[in-house]
Amino acid sequence: MYLQVIFEVVIGLVFIWLVLSTATMQVGEWIANLLKWRSTDLEKTVQRMLGDANLTRLFYDHPLIRSLSADQVTSGARPSYIPANQFSTALLKIIEDAGSESSLLLQGLYGLVPQIQSIQPRARRKQASLDLARVLELARLSSTVEGGQPMGNLMVASVQKEIAGLGAHYPELKSETQAILQSSDTQKAEIDALVGALPDAQSPAGAFNKILRGALALRITDPELRLTLSSLLMGIEETSGDCLQALRANIESWFNDSMDRLSGRYKRRAQWTAFVVGLVIAAVLNVDTISISNQLWREPVLRQAINANATQLLAQSGQANPPTMTSLVLAMQDQ
Repeated sequence: MYLQVIFEVVIGLVFIWLVLSTATMQVGEWIANLLKWRSTDLEKTVQRMLGDANLTRLFYDHPLIRSLSADQVTSGARPSYIPANQFSTALLKIIEDAGSESSLLLQGLYGLVPQIQSIQPRARRKQASLDLARVLELARLSSTVEGGQPMGNLMVASVQKEIAGLGAHYPELKSETQAILQSSDTQKAEIDALVGALPDAQSPAGAFNKILRGALALRITDPELRLTLSSLLMGIEETSGDCLQALRANIESWFNDSMDRLSGRYKRRAQWTAFVVGLVIAAVLNVDTISISNQLWREPVLRQAINANATQLLAQSGQANPPTMTSLVLAMQDQ
């Protein structure tokens, strides 16, 4: 008799703690979504991989990456997950365009995003953000048209004119816009000198050769990413098969390794969050295992009600559409 009662008390305790642990996990998930931990941690990891804040903004503005977050266009929200193949596609495009004037101007324009916050009043700051967004779209369009052509390209000249117009209309951005134009001119001249020194500089470049020329341009624009890319390129030319596909595979492996480390950090934070939330829930609800055990021991009707719900949970968990934990908890409250 006592063995049966003890067994029912144990089942009741397990079921009650299951409900509380589910509530703890749900609250932890709400906190993670509210604070955007996944998307924020992912963006920080991507920035560490690329080594530059402006290059990270350029990466997140790639159409493939922007499409992963439905709210990015309107609210600037970042995706919480990026597939490895889309990461490699966006990065290879950035590398390929690294030596173009449009890419240099784009990276400089992204540096104006935090500078706009100094513009007052709020209505003027909002208008400046809209103007910058318009120039950014023009620069993106120019990057698709330029194709590595010289600075005399008409679209590039239009972008340069718009950047100068931003500085003239907003004195707070004048020094930054001038620095963007001067820096892009200097970097473009250095990149052209490096690429022009190649033996096959005048011959049409294939897909992989475009990547190599872009990697050479990174020596000027982003030396840290250039060092990483050199490691990823190591040994590819000696391998048989498609060199570009081999590089893509190396980039995806690099990204997956970084995501594994990010998952470990996120898991540890989630565990600490669940621990704190569990303590709060236990304190607020005055959860006392000894008191609950005594109550279950003295109240056979309560034991039967909880055991019936536990049996129902086990029976319905194997169904095609099992009931939610909330509905089971509400049903137990009614009983």
